[in-house]
Amino acid sequence: MKTSSSMPVFRRLLIILAWAFLGFVAYRASLQHEIFVPEFDPFKIFEINREDYADFESSKKPIKSLYRALSKDKHPDRLRNKWIQEHPEEDGIPEELIEEFNEDWALIVKAHQTLTDEVQFIFEILPQF
Repeated sequence: MKTSSSMPVFRRLLIILAWAFLGFVAYRASLQHEIFVPEFDPFKIFEINREDYADFESSKKPIKSLYRALSKDKHPDRLRNKWIQEHPEEDGIPEELIEEFNEDWALIVKAHQTLTDEVQFIFEILPQF
């Protein structure tokens, strides 16, 4: 029977130091990790408090009325007409502005769909509470 190990002490110490170094590198990497904040937040788009709309059934009607109010103010056709009235000397609306109106409206529609569709509400909204 062997009583002493065949591995030298120096080799054991080197393995321990290598594992400690790997642990230190992993720890430093975890400190530099940025917290992911999703770009799409339907509550932020509708400018409402998340805690007030935790229940799907009771939040349907208020969400619908908020969506109608936003559609009156933010619909691309309405914004285009408003821009034309404010700038009668211009020949047409700049393409960048039209794209911006359409992107904003697409976010509003997606937010409404997310908040009013039960499956999306359960899987996208409730896990964030």
